[in-house]
Amino acid sequence: MGIAMQMNRVAETLLAGKPTELLGSASSASAPNQCFRTLDGEYIAVACDTQAQWEGLCRATGREDFLTDPRFTGNTDRVGHRKELAALLDGVIGEKPKRWWVVRFENEGVPHGFILDFEQIRHHQQVVENEFLTTVYPPHMGPMFLGGVPWQFSETPAHIDPRVAVPGEHTEQVLTSGFSGEPRPGKRPADPEKLESPLAGLRVIDATQGYAGPYLGLLLAEAGAEVIKVEPPGGDWARQLAPRTPSGNSALFEAFNRNKDSIVLDLDSLSGQQELLKLAAAADILLEDWGPDAAEQRNLGYELLAGKNQRLVYLALSAFGEKGPLRNHPGSELVIQSMTGYLRLLGQLGEPPVRVGADIVGTCTGSVAFIGVLAALYHRERSGRGQRVATSLLGAMMSLRSQQWAALSNPDEWLGDSYCTNETDSPHNGYRTKDGTVYLSPSPHLSKEDFFSMLQELGIHDELVENADYAENWWYTFGLGYLARQAKPLWEKHTGRLTTRQVLEIAERYSNVWAVEFAELGALMDHPQVRAIDLVHELDGNRYVRAPWRVPWTLPALRRPAEGGD
Repeated sequence: MGIAMQMNRVAETLLAGKPTELLGSASSASAPNQCFRTLDGEYIAVACDTQAQWEGLCRATGREDFLTDPRFTGNTDRVGHRKELAALLDGVIGEKPKRWWVVRFENEGVPHGFILDFEQIRHHQQVVENEFLTTVYPPHMGPMFLGGVPWQFSETPAHIDPRVAVPGEHTEQVLTSGFSGEPRPGKRPADPEKLESPLAGLRVIDATQGYAGPYLGLLLAEAGAEVIKVEPPGGDWARQLAPRTPSGNSALFEAFNRNKDSIVLDLDSLSGQQELLKLAAAADILLEDWGPDAAEQRNLGYELLAGKNQRLVYLALSAFGEKGPLRNHPGSELVIQSMTGYLRLLGQLGEPPVRVGADIVGTCTGSVAFIGVLAALYHRERSGRGQRVATSLLGAMMSLRSQQWAALSNPDEWLGDSYCTNETDSPHNGYRTKDGTVYLSPSPHLSKEDFFSMLQELGIHDELVENADYAENWWYTFGLGYLARQAKPLWEKHTGRLTTRQVLEIAERYSNVWAVEFAELGALMDHPQVRAIDLVHELDGNRYVRAPWRVPWTLPALRRPAEGGD
């Protein structure tokens, strides 16, 4: 899963031969796509994934001259001159306060947002109206925040039960009565070649572009479905992202759109709409990311399609959800990262913001939507009817951050090794060795005896126990413990005398110590563990990351994306 979440960055190395870079809040795929400081001191996240958004930015900033500057003509040109462009925009955006830019960017359809903290998030109208944050009431703990349900099902509405069981409440019941429910009948054949993929025989119409929707379509294809990608006459805008592969497509497009057939339809024309209606009438699943109300405006809404095909599972993907003031605003990876607090978790307090380098919003939202589609298919198996499933980038990431929201509900302390401190803690870059860097952290089951035995082998023991605080609170002196930052120079004094392999060999002798080397993403693809889980497959000299699951059936054979909707 860790690699699958970074599939776009892996593809840059495997398919385009481009090494990964640290870019702060900027993107490797498009430009401008980063944070800029406004006159009143706040950072605004601005993202131009498409050419239309770039043109809107030029109008909003009064720099239409950029449109004729050969350095900034196309997206790959802008990525190649990212620093020059950022410096120019920094000067322009820094001349006006944030409110000025909100008005200008909203008028021109430029995705933008601000770096919110938890207090701003939980009171934000978009979060409140869509119920992206909820409260549960564990009787032994008191009220606790959680992310809301990230799907809206038209036929089988879901909700989070506000009551939480007390630990041990159902133990006796389970011991005496077992778990409810019976196993499904039938025995699977032992030969994987006789097992059919779970979605074999299902047809998917993937009318999405960019990141999250195509990733969802890829997961459905990996589970055996036939996926037909519908592209507009100009092609999926993700084809124009950077870096490019020898085929001329972006690495991200090739990674997210393999194993799909492709056709071109102009869905703004009557003929294109009629053709999609025909496809949907014979399909099992339809995926769209047009935004709230857009389907109805195109006469392609769920009610119309379900009237012709009551078994259709219809997945509607939006940026911010289907209610609230931002329901029809364009979103982006960076904007959603900023709105859900991710940009507060990296970098240093008081320094420019840093994004998560991988497109986690795209891949995680695609994965969340995948679960929603499977749930609707399961309902269809029982009822014979499909339904509309709505999910959003903002809703998915709010749900996935539940652990952080829970930690911030009513903390007892503000110490390390807690999700509370993510917003205020400095980056953890591992422990320096003679030839690299390693990450070391204790599992909750690490015993004091094993810890001090490991210290003896590393040569740290005598100096560490001289500090009474370290000796008493030993578990917190490394990893993310609240004493780890303070104790790090002592650890590195000794790990720095050993090679990475030597440190790992010592740590690995203690089963309750987590230890790995820091790996460059491209090199990780050749790591023995990655080879062992058979995650990367090759086709015609190109290497692709497969779905993040190991299955008893044979995965579909690799197929490269169609060229230009062929």
